Amino acid sequence: MPETLLVDTPKELRHVLERECQREWVLKYPLGCGGSGHVFITAKDSIRGDWPRPFVLQEFIRMDRPEAYRLYGIAGEIFGWNVRRFPEGAKQSPWVAHARGARYAHLGTPPAAAVEAARTALTAAGLLGSFGAVDLLRCGEHWLVLEVGTDGLFNYVDRDFERPELEQELNRKLAEAFWFQLGLRGSYQA
Repeated sequence: MPETLLVDTPKELRHVLERECQREWVLKYPLGCGGSGHVFITAKDSIRGDWPRPFVLQEFIRMDRPEAYRLYGIAGEIFGWNVRRFPEGAKQSPWVAHARGARYAHLGTPPAAAVEAARTALTAAGLLGSFGAVDLLRCGEHWLVLEVGTDGLFNYVDRDFERPELEQELNRKLAEAFWFQLGLRGSYQA
């Protein structure tokens, strides 16, 4: 994953930024979504006094064409390979978020290395057996896990897919996993 640190104090944050000044860093707003509140930061920048602690500091991976890949995991199954990127001619943003104009495109079969990275991340977050969405970045031959997210059964993970079947598949798998956890069997009706 891109270097990601949880830092307790402004002094410690400044120390990290001074020591690692050859890299680009983002201070992620932990309550934000879609890049909302995230800021680029250097050792010279000041931080709002009310910024939530701990500070979430993440190395920024600059790309020629900003894009983030995504896989979903429900009840141990990894599926739904897609990419989020800005349409040709659209205004670009370093935050490749649907709320900022990025759109999803279905990609078919995911590379084995991306699936393994997603599985490892979901396992580490304790979400492999339930539900999670894993955002990945391609870095040469490798896949970096940018973040893992979930909003549970009533998830608000972007669902403006170019392929509506993916939303139906997500809903069906979520419902089946929920019923299984309750010891029930049911069939999902779209």
